[in-house]
Amino acid sequence: MKKILLSLVFITTIITSGFSQASRLWATYYGGADWEEGTSVATDRLGNVYVTGWTYSTTGIASGGFQNTFGGGVDAFLVKFDASGNRLWATYYGGSGNEEGYDVTTDTAGNVYLCGYTTSSTGIASGGFQNTYGGGTSDGFLIKFNASGGRIWGTYYGGTGEDVSQGVTIDKAGNILLVGDTRSTTNIASGGFQNSPGGGGLHDAYLVKFNSAGARTWSTYYGGPQMIRDMVLLPTRVEIFLFQESAEAQRVSLPEDFKVLSEE
Repeated sequence: MKKILLSLVFITTIITSGFSQASRLWATYYGGADWEEGTSVATDRLGNVYVTGWTYSTTGIASGGFQNTFGGGVDAFLVKFDASGNRLWATYYGGSGNEEGYDVTTDTAGNVYLCGYTTSSTGIASGGFQNTYGGGTSDGFLIKFNASGGRIWGTYYGGTGEDVSQGVTIDKAGNILLVGDTRSTTNIASGGFQNSPGGGGLHDAYLVKFNSAGARTWSTYYGGPQMIRDMVLLPTRVEIFLFQESAEAQRVSLPEDFKVLSEE
């Protein structure tokens, strides 16, 4: 298989007196003998850098992390670098099926959160909200790691359809917000703004709130045949960017308590 060049991170310096030619501090390849793709990058308050994506390589990826052996098919990966670009630890994340990591974020305690999708019925969830595969073509997943790369908990998120988790962020109280899209008509929404699917068999967007221990606080569909494009957490609300399969993107503004919903 062809190897794809993965540019992990470009860290640049901006002159405070004005914009100038940016200087590269460091850059690195990351990959084994097969195919990798990087999908998301995050930093923590200490300047460490985290990258996730997916890989077909059975070697050259994981070291000192939670899962140092390739699971099979395609695996997600998560790697932590220090501020100088040295690898601190790295892990595969996957079972015998296919996994892709789509987003990564950190909290103020240095914990790391990884989300994506999986077709594996084992090897994914432990101690989280949903420890059993939903039974459809894919489930979303959300994993919490500590700063040393140990898994704290992991959960599937999905029903009997096709489910994908595409974005994760942390609010100021340490709660976790997970967004994605779904074709499942059950096991997705509870106690949220929209508890029934609106996609008519197509994709609905969904948003889930978990507490720091991985318990679900509430969840909601949002659709229409819509899919998540991106999410931004602001001090008083969550901005979620949705798109329809045949329409332009729209922005939906959701107050943090979700008692009122407005569109802009």
